[in-house]
Amino acid sequence: MKKVFLMPMIAMAMFVSQAGAQTQYGNCGMVTGAGVNYYCNYNAYGGDPASCWDIQNQYANSGSITCQQDSSQPGCGDCNEKIENCKRDGGLFSGTPSGAVGSNKTCASLGLTQVGGVENCGKWCLWATGCTGITTDPTGQYNDGNIIATCAEALAACEKDSEDKILHNESTCGGTPILKVNHAAGLIVAAQGRALHISSDKKATVNLYTLAGQQVLSGSVQAGNSVFSLMGQNPGVYYAVVQSGSYTQTVNVVLK
Repeated sequence: MKKVFLMPMIAMAMFVSQAGAQTQYGNCGMVTGAGVNYYCNYNAYGGDPASCWDIQNQYANSGSITCQQDSSQPGCGDCNEKIENCKRDGGLFSGTPSGAVGSNKTCASLGLTQVGGVENCGKWCLWATGCTGITTDPTGQYNDGNIIATCAEALAACEKDSEDKILHNESTCGGTPILKVNHAAGLIVAAQGRALHISSDKKATVNLYTLAGQQVLSGSVQAGNSVFSLMGQNPGVYYAVVQSGSYTQTVNVVLK
């Protein structure tokens, strides 16, 4: 009986399979089959320095290495995940920019069209945690799971439920301005003036102590960028302990 050797055919099949599963690199709109280039506008919360960047999986965050060279580098993640993150935390835009993307620019000013994500509603609202830019919340992550799909809904919620029930045109709301911080980390806390500026992935608890260890204030803020007001505290030197999930930050606070 004639012997048949199958190894070369098996090897060829494996090669074809691997070739068919090769990762595509480039703008994530094209990679995912949307047929357009995608960009993300990262000033969705209002008052942040404007920035518009292409959503891509071609270059690592460092800029000195390509994802084809090392796909484990930061910034070389899955395109679908990057697009969803943009829709959650920023504005998703498509089209062809009229100029170079980058910081201190908005996607709209570059002639791009918003197709999803958070929309900046152009007003500010005074909540118990401070003055915050009004935006839509397409995933409900900042509104206890309740989706706010349009600016009309977001503005109405401010007028109905905020501290003064007024739509403000500036980031001070007549008081302490909000200081925006990077939302990428699990928990970031900064003391400025008579407020704590908190960026957290989850709900955070706040406790304020004197240097002698006496607790003088406690409270909480929702996930996202928030301001925890210290307006009612006496002048002095304190420290605040902020906890969110497994993260804890301690900061010194000087109130004048």
